[in-house]
Amino acid sequence: SPHPSKKIVEQSYDKIAPAYLEWTSSFPSPRLTYLHKLLPLLPPPASASILELGCGAGVPCTQILARHASSLIAVDISATQLELARGNVKGEGGEGRAEVEFVKSDMHALSFPDEAFDAVVGFYSIIHLPREEQVALMKRIESWLKPGGYFLANFSASACEEAWQESWLAEGSGMFWSSWDEGKTMEMVKEAGLEVLEGSVVWEDEGLVGGRNVGFLWVLGRKGGE
Repeated sequence: SPHPSKKIVEQSYDKIAPAYLEWTSSFPSPRLTYLHKLLPLLPPPASASILELGCGAGVPCTQILARHASSLIAVDISATQLELARGNVKGEGGEGRAEVEFVKSDMHALSFPDEAFDAVVGFYSIIHLPREEQVALMKRIESWLKPGGYFLANFSASACEEAWQESWLAEGSGMFWSSWDEGKTMEMVKEAGLEVLEGSVVWEDEGLVGGRNVGFLWVLGRKGGE
């Protein structure tokens, strides 16, 4: 049976989606820095195929990815987030771009053909999976990537098997995160079969809500064979 966190993460994001977008837009995030490292490595937009895990409301990453892909699949566990993303990403693509496909799913339950994507990305999303599921997901991501394809995501920088918060961004909206430590996360990515091109911890000041510095490990990886 699914981990008890799944329902909580889904229901809370359904409830807090607009507040989450407002909050994450209120302080600088390294996600754009890393996204702009990835984009020049991809095939031309007319042929690039990308999977985004945990697209949220689609701002700004899904919007940017849509301009750099012929095919983009954006996944989220929250129907409310996907609804916002559909509105936010409309008309973002370049000429001849394939439609963005939005998929409502727990990312742990996804299945795609082998070698389907030039890149798989996950911003502040894989951290919501129980860490054992992260290990399994990484192996799947490796299989979904084309030879020479790229992986970009962030993980928590310190180990915590289960972190629960009773009210996150709204009264009664619980949240769950899980992580290995930096070394074990890097190991997990390498053991999945990816070469780590960059792995660095970036500390973020999460502003008023968290009121604290939080460290994330950003990983850019590549599948061999090209």
